[in-house]
Formats: sequence, C-alpha cells, structure tokens
Amino acid sequence: MKTAPAQSNKPVGTYVVLTVVLITFFDMFSQLPIISPHASLLGAGVFMTGLTVAMYSLTNMVGNFFAGRVISLTGKVNAIFGGMLVAGAAVSGYAMVNGPGEFLLLRAVHGLGTSVVVPAAYAYLGNLVSRDRRGKEMSKTGIAIGVAALIGPAFGGIMKDRLGVDFVFWFVAASLAATALLVRWILRDQLDSTAAKEQAVPLKTLLNRRGLVTAYIAAFSLMFAKGTMAFSLPLYADSLGYSGGITGALFSSFALAALLVFATPLNRVSDRVGRFGPLCTGLFLIGSSLILLLLSGNLAYLLAVMFLYGIGFGFLFPTATALVLDQTYPGERGTAFGLFYGVFSLGVVVGPVLSGFLAMWRVPSFLVGGSVALLGVFSLLLLKAGVPDPAALEEK
Repeated sequence: MKTAPAQSNKPVGTYVVLTVVLITFFDMFSQLPIISPHASLLGAGVFMTGLTVAMYSLTNMVGNFFAGRVISLTGKVNAIFGGMLVAGAAVSGYAMVNGPGEFLLLRAVHGLGTSVVVPAAYAYLGNLVSRDRRGKEMSKTGIAIGVAALIGPAFGGIMKDRLGVDFVFWFVAASLAATALLVRWILRDQLDSTAAKEQAVPLKTLLNRRGLVTAYIAAFSLMFAKGTMAFSLPLYADSLGYSGGITGALFSSFALAALLVFATPLNRVSDRVGRFGPLCTGLFLIGSSLILLLLSGNLAYLLAVMFLYGIGFGFLFPTATALVLDQTYPGERGTAFGLFYGVFSLGVVVGPVLSGFLAMWRVPSFLVGGSVALLGVFSLLLLKAGVPDPAALEEK
C-alpha cells in the first residue's frame, strides 16, 4: 500500500521543488553572457571557447539519460541535494581556475551535477500532485524557468560589469549550496520508501509506451524549433537593421506570452480537455510562427509572431511534462524525466547545428525549424490511436 507525505507538507514541498527548478535554471541562464568571455580571458582559442560553452549542455544531456539509475540508487532528495552541491562546487571552481583546460573540465562536472537535479525534482513534484491538477502544477515549473530566463542573463551581465565575473560565480555557487541545504532540511524521501521508490527502469520499457513517446517527440520538436529560433532570430533581426535592444524585445515577447499561459487559468486547459489537443495546438503554433517569420514585416508584426510562438510554448511545455506523469508509475518518473530532458537537450543541440548547416545551401533556418515542429504534429497524430488512457497505469 502506498503512503504519501502528510497533506500539510505538500505545499511546502511544492515550493521547495519550484525553488530548486528556479535556482538550477538561474544557474544556467545567468552564465550565458559570461562563459565565452571568461574562457577567452583564460587563454582559450576560438574552438576551445566554443567547446567550453557547449560542454555543459553535452554532459548534461548524457547525464540526463542515466539520471534514473542515479536516482534509483540514492533517492530523489539525495539526488537533488548531491547534484546541486556538485554543481555549486564546480561553479565556485570557475572563480579559481587559471587555465582553459581546467575550466573545460569544470564545465563538464557542472553539467553532470545538474543532469540529475531536474529529473529528480520533477519526479518528486509529480508524486505530490493529483492527476487532475498536473497540467496546472507543471505550469508553475514553467513560471520558475521563465523567471530564471528573464532575470538570469541580465543579472550575469550587469553584475559582471559592476562587481566582476568572480562575484557572479560565487553568488551562483552560494545559491546552489543554500538551496541544496534547504532541500536536505525540508524535503524527505518518505515517498521513496514505498511504491514510489525510484527503480532502475530499462529505457526500452518506457519507449514501448506510445504516450511517453508522444511526450518525447513533442519535447524534441519544441527544443529543435527553439534552438533554431535562438540561432536565427538575432541574425535575422540584424539583417533587417534592428538593434540588439529590439532583438531582446522579440525574445521578451516570447517569454511574456509563455508566462501569460503559465500564470493564468489557461494553465488548466490540458487538465480539463486532455493532453493531446493542447500538445498538438502548442506545437502547431510554434511551427507556424517560425514559418511566419519568413514573411518580411514591420516590428509590430515580428513582435506579434513571437508572441504567438510564446503562446504555443506555454501550452506545450507543461502539457508534455504532465503527460510524462500520466504515462508512468511513481517509481519510474526519475528515469522518464531524465529521458525527457535528454531529448530536450538533444533538440537544443541539433536544431541550430542542422539549421546552420542547411543555411549554407540557402535553406532558411526558420523553414527548417518550423518544418520539424509541424512534422512533430504529424507524428503525434499518427501515434494518437496508440496512446493509452493515462489512468490505466495508476489503476494496475
């Protein structure tokens, strides 16, 4: 028989996990403006600088695929606690290294440390919420990520200019360590002592569930499109003669639209009508908006298209994560979310690389990203007939 934390502990646990998500993504976003310059300052050449920037994502992606095994050995709380401490130690090391090789190694350790944190956090949160509120609760994690994306880069850039890059590293390291201690103090692994104990589930077992494959296709398509957009939009805006501030406003339009969906009653749509419709709608809006960017327009038009893109993101992300919960038993969720964020990261890596490669043959990057997203919608439609009732997994 399953046991769960006392009802009174659920709100506190939810807020702690949301804090984990916020700080973990703040860690990543706050360092976007400073990693390349710091690597160059340490003596890294162009290739080494690019490799240093990419190393975090590469090791994070690899670690995501093995996160389930780590969580099964340590428990969700220990995985969050240990992963954040490892990440904090690596970031503090950034302020002390003297060469590009050491910096590259720490970037690898940093990525591995955080690779278990987010899957464990989502698995823990998923076991706290009822099935009819999963879309809404997953939207709260979207708000945490959105806030981190809005304040992180600005914080990193401003603090670097005013107090130096080492201050940013020490501040982020301290934030990670403090959050790890908060997790250790408040969260308990009582869920892991019963039916929710994380198991080392073979990936093949999860990939045989069409419902999960649907979530993974959506995640890959989403992040392929986002990676392509992040690569292409600044270049496109520059070709139109817009300043960096205008480019930033375009990205902000996307972020604000996503937050609008996350923070309003729109976050309950997938709980009320089912996951499939919002999933396809979100991915269709993302693909269509990228293709619409191919049509030259004034600034108001571009802002409107990016707002449409953000609405699609706002619908898709919490729906996909809620679908992972629907299609798994409590003890499988660490592995399932590890795989989810693995394909998530894969999309971020493959999107800009493939788009940049095809751009050499004059294939518009927005067309590539939009086509992959729309192909994702088509794939979801093909899988729809094989997606089981979400409640079936919990009733066995």
